[in-house]
Amino acid sequence: MTQYMNNPSPQTTQPLVALYCGSRAGNNPIYQEKAVQLARKLAEQGFGMVYGGASIGLMGLVADTVVQHGGQAVGVIPEFSHGTSMGLRLSMWQYGGQLLLAHPLTGVGKQGYYREVSKLKDDPTQLHMISTAPHPHNEILNLAVEFGVVGIAVGLALFLIPGLLFRSYLTHQDPVLAFAALAGMLVVVCQFVASLFDAYFWIVSQTSFYGMSVVIFASMSIRPIRIEGDVAYVPLTQGYEAVIDAADYRDWVQLVRHEKRQGVLCGDKCTS
Repeated sequence: MTQYMNNPSPQTTQPLVALYCGSRAGNNPIYQEKAVQLARKLAEQGFGMVYGGASIGLMGLVADTVVQHGGQAVGVIPEFSHGTSMGLRLSMWQYGGQLLLAHPLTGVGKQGYYREVSKLKDDPTQLHMISTAPHPHNEILNLAVEFGVVGIAVGLALFLIPGLLFRSYLTHQDPVLAFAALAGMLVVVCQFVASLFDAYFWIVSQTSFYGMSVVIFASMSIRPIRIEGDVAYVPLTQGYEAVIDAADYRDWVQLVRHEKRQGVLCGDKCTS
């Protein structure tokens, strides 16, 4: 593997060529073939290379090839990653992004991020500082790294679906329903903001709290129409219900569906 120097001003004995390479291997084998050829030619001509410091994709392939043929490879990693919580998160996000680009469709599997970063524990660069991180401290990125595009879709759906549901009831005339929708929306927004800086859904207690909160406020916001025998109970505002014949209710539903009419049962008192 490539040897790294944890030195802001490394002393090299070769002129260095800056190479910009992808953190993925590419969809066509010719990319890897040409990258290896270029790296070998550089080393044979007495040049070293300076690059982004990743050990995966074309970056890692080129750096390893240069070293194998007697060249020097200098990886440049931003200084901000030392010492600060936000700096470490930026390093985790950067490495997680590289893993996602390398495995965009299927990800690296359950707890795959931890398996990958644990390989960095002996890395002489500052990347060893994230080698014990169980996740990249970002909910959607963690799902994306583990499950690829499916993980991204699931992560967004966890917030978008309940958020859109609560949003539709925020201006309801019934204050109880409007309050439940507002409380539910606050839970979703707060959880989403927190998830940008940490991963919570892998913790059972946090997942349970979010799930129960969404279910409770959603059940308060959505009052279904009850049909008991020949009687239908239609919820109105202020907690009232209209008691009508079930057959008439079914006819009304068909009327609304086909003619897109509103309020035929209760006139201007209806809120739907």
